[in-house]
Amino acid sequence: MLVSQASSHGVELREGSRLRPIYDERGTFLGNDVVPMGWYAKGPDGGKAATADVVRKAMTPAPVDTIEEWLAELSVITARRAEDEFTGALRVDAYSRRLAGYPADVVKAALFDSKWKFWPTWAELAEVCDKAVAKRKAMAAALDGKDAARAASMAGEEHPERVSATRAAEIMAAAGFKPRTFGGEA
Repeated sequence: MLVSQASSHGVELREGSRLRPIYDERGTFLGNDVVPMGWYAKGPDGGKAATADVVRKAMTPAPVDTIEEWLAELSVITARRAEDEFTGALRVDAYSRRLAGYPADVVKAALFDSKWKFWPTWAELAEVCDKAVAKRKAMAAALDGKDAARAASMAGEEHPERVSATRAAEIMAAAGFKPRTFGGEA
């Protein structure tokens, strides 16, 4: 959704990635894994500013009382150990204060889209929320120009280190390497 909103402001917002080879314990190549390398934004400054506003709005947290309602609902649909009223109120207060630092949709998704069999620990919830909000934070940094070096490198050629076969042969010859063929020397 945020990428399409960027496009409507004339901004290309793109996530960069690189391939990382995967090998088993014997060194056999198993394939590649896509590793995200961050986001970059390309377009007019006005469009970037407007898109940054949209991203910031998408970071708006829910009111604490709404989060407390969601936590109360979660407590009814998950298994948890018996506790007294004070401990329950303390748990809801501690979780709601921490969850108030995340966007509303991220909190609601973390609580209800994940199929919690038992009441989640704070570490479990924080992991889900952090993963969901990381992309938005990276987008905001790209739009604000805070990651300019990475953006510049990603906006350039796809494979700047590639050279033609002729140029590679010239480099090798200049370094003193002599090409060999299966039938002897070239």
